[in-house]
Amino acid sequence: MQARQVDALIIEDELELQDAMKTTLGIHGLSAEVVQSTEAADAWLENHWARVILLDLSLPGRSGLEWLQAGSPGRHIGVIVITGRPGGEARLQARELGADDYLRKPLDLDEVALTVRNLLNRLPGSKAWQLDLLNWQLLHPSGKACTLTAMELGFMHALALEPGRPVARRAILRHLDVNRMNYDFRRMEVMVRRLRHKLDEQLGDATPVQTARGVGYSFAGPIEILSRPAPVIERPAYSGSDNGAV
Repeated sequence: MQARQVDALIIEDELELQDAMKTTLGIHGLSAEVVQSTEAADAWLENHWARVILLDLSLPGRSGLEWLQAGSPGRHIGVIVITGRPGGEARLQARELGADDYLRKPLDLDEVALTVRNLLNRLPGSKAWQLDLLNWQLLHPSGKACTLTAMELGFMHALALEPGRPVARRAILRHLDVNRMNYDFRRMEVMVRRLRHKLDEQLGDATPVQTARGVGYSFAGPIEILSRPAPVIERPAYSGSDNGAV
């Protein structure tokens, strides 16, 4: 399954409203995907990337507020809460849990699109992740940086060359300084697990490095490669027959 990046993920269980919101966002030039529950949103976000979440609070299963309270979807994604609940208590709760904006039902769909557009423009994390090959760093969209080991840099380089696409383990090996003939891929699994933990600790957010089962790994988000090193120039080996040698 190929990873996707969209402007907005709509979490709404009313099918007609769900379709109307997606259609209106499309008319305004915004890409969107739709799911009907927070559980489905978690599954979708495991392999894809959304810049903004449109979150209904009253959902089957885990509610929107419970989802926010659990720390989803992450601090780098904007959240616009939509609900038909009367009063301001739900709005205040959503704000306390990190929601960026709040819309009441019945919705003005053009206002929804405008609210999404405005949030996209002011999100501090609206730019891409960046991989700095010269300084061996992965930079979060917020500007925070994490220094990588040589192996981690090679791994991230392989994924950054194909953002949003699964990269086979053997293709990743070409970017690692290892013996490809007898490499144990369990070493890669350990490295990825440690890398995710390190990035979570140093950047304060989970990196969108995803496991593509049966294939390899993918980076499910926008990423730019900075400071490409100059290509290595292969020089002819010295043969010892240089007549000009002293």
